[in-house]
Amino acid sequence: MGNEQENAQLKKIIERIKALAKQKGVTIQDMLLESGAGIAFINGMHQGKIPTTFRFKQVADYFNVSVDFLLTGKEFGISDVATTQHDLLQHISDLINDFTYDEYDNLIDYIAFLKSKRDVKTKK
Repeated sequence: MGNEQENAQLKKIIERIKALAKQKGVTIQDMLLESGAGIAFINGMHQGKIPTTFRFKQVADYFNVSVDFLLTGKEFGISDVATTQHDLLQHISDLINDFTYDEYDNLIDYIAFLKSKRDVKTKK
């Protein structure tokens, strides 16, 4: 790597990870071992090496944040489409205003599926 801008970005990522570790009350070394990312994850970034997406995902999962957050400090997703619950509900209402009863039932089933998937993930 070597690019000053890239090195500056890596330093920001390291600082974000340090802040997450401090917030969680764990050492960086413990986090790296428990997440499976390994010591080379941080050492490599200090040397200007960009870790694999897989390693970023391991660390993000450990802290229960997105890879987007590790890289940018911002969570991306539904908040980018609708910043408030009211906006989200209005957006959904606009999308489904011509749904049939069967389509409503499918939507309810899908929402239940998403909730069960989240519940299983949080139990791990």
